[in-house]
Amino acid sequence: MKKITKLTLILLALVLFNFSEATAQKYGHLNSGNLLEMLPDVKAADEKLLTYQKQLAAKGEEMLKAFQDKYQKISEQANSGTMSQIQIEESRQNLAKEQQGIAAYEQEMIQMIQKKREELLGPILNKVDEAIKAVGKENGYQFIFETSNGAMLFVEDSEDVMEKVKAKLGL
Repeated sequence: MKKITKLTLILLALVLFNFSEATAQKYGHLNSGNLLEMLPDVKAADEKLLTYQKQLAAKGEEMLKAFQDKYQKISEQANSGTMSQIQIEESRQNLAKEQQGIAAYEQEMIQMIQKKREELLGPILNKVDEAIKAVGKENGYQFIFETSNGAMLFVEDSEDVMEKVKAKLGL
């Protein structure tokens, strides 16, 4: 009876050991911010975005300069007495409308830049995401954690997959 109990315990221990080995999970981590900085496509997209932003800002500066010139001219005319109160009030209203137009352009510019950023970086981010998923599947990772945001405080037995993802992306 003791032999059967010992044998059963030994078999149970072996089964549990094999089960824990079979269910061991493999973890990886990656700093995607660092990865994106290495990609030539991101650098090119950033340059295009900066050029686009400068073009939009130049138009905004032209609008602001024209507004300032009009304001200066109207101020001079009002101070010299060559404008009636009605003309001064009409000019103030026109300047207020123009100022609202400049503010609206600034908001539109922010949206246009955001849309352009998504247009330029979207395909790159999709490509990186696909590479990360492929590395995960090919290497049997259950999880690949993002470390660029500092959210990962501790992961035991985690492997940095940066080199594998870079290889998948052809870097």
